[in-house]
Amino acid sequence: RLFLLSNTNDMHWNKCVEHYFPYEEFGVDDYFEKTFLSYEMHLIKPSEAIFQEVLAQAGIIAEETLFVDDSKENCDTANRLGIRTFDNRNDDDWLSGF
Repeated sequence: RLFLLSNTNDMHWNKCVEHYFPYEEFGVDDYFEKTFLSYEMHLIKPSEAIFQEVLAQAGIIAEETLFVDDSKENCDTANRLGIRTFDNRNDDDWLSGF
């Protein structure tokens, strides 16, 4: 299962949906089971509340969840809630650290 949690606003999100996600006939909804957008949720990372809301809405268990982000602060909050994290601050991080 794959979800997206993004601190974004509607203008930025619309640009991403139109320009960055489309590939052939696929769009953003083909990649993620659900997208969680901060401006729609009226919550923002790194608050614990946004992570708790995602866990609840998605029906997932913190200890069985991997959160990938490029912010140590966001990962630290997720870790405090029992979520496993990968802090991807460098473009070449993907093959190390596990």
